[in-house]
Amino acid sequence: MIFIGKMDRRIEIYKKNIVGGIVKTKGNDVIENTNEIRCKRNELGEVIGEYSDDENELSENIQGLKLYKRVWANVVPMKSSEKVDKTGTIVGDDLYKINIRYLRGINRKCVIKYQGLEYEIESVQEVDRRRYLEIICKRSKYE
Repeated sequence: MIFIGKMDRRIEIYKKNIVGGIVKTKGNDVIENTNEIRCKRNELGEVIGEYSDDENELSENIQGLKLYKRVWANVVPMKSSEKVDKTGTIVGDDLYKINIRYLRGINRKCVIKYQGLEYEIESVQEVDRRRYLEIICKRSKYE
């Protein structure tokens, strides 16, 4: 048995809504952007297109983040760095390791919100035969 730690932090996992574009499916069939299609998978089972059916007051599709799940997690800061860019701005990166119970559908296209900040997922690894997920994520900050 692997000890993951105490899952005492609440995080939110969002999926990105993609509006526009063309989705290619198995057999070179091309499907245009319609609201009837939520997602398509290629031969390997990877999601190759996600569509939004949310609309604003002008009946246009909205591109953005859509809440997928709220889960309990163990959040561990791993590394933090700062450097000065060529333009003189300070660029910083924070790397976090987040452990959650296994959840299907989490990939690099998702975004994690923790304490009001957004974190981009760098990698997702399965731990202990679909019991837990170890997510490495990064937050970039500019000053």
